[in-house]
Amino acid sequence: MTKENNIISDFFDLYAREFFAPMMGEEYSESPLPNVELKETHEGYIVRVELLNISEDEIKLSLEDNCLILQNKSHTIFRTIPFRADVDDHKIDAKFMDGCLIVNLIKKDDGTERSKTIEIRH
Repeated sequence: MTKENNIISDFFDLYAREFFAPMMGEEYSESPLPNVELKETHEGYIVRVELLNISEDEIKLSLEDNCLILQNKSHTIFRTIPFRADVDDHKIDAKFMDGCLIVNLIKKDDGTERSKTIEIRH
């Protein structure tokens, strides 16, 4: 990792620690960031975020400009997750159970083909 990447990584680590520390106590200050997994399927996306020791009431989710925004109720942004394909804002499902937030987002079906074979010329 380059020095520039370390600086950026350190900045985001610090930012996230400041976000979670009030909710998780002093012992969190040296803990790793919450695990975020993003899986793309043909139909949409599945986002899984581990938010241990945080209640559902402290979390706010929104979709803006084709990005999922995860923040606490004081509007401090924790994560912004952009998507490659347009997401149908009427077909989003979020569940929070046992410290795990799972968000299912469906891609908009505009009737166009999602993939195309590209001919290679000689």
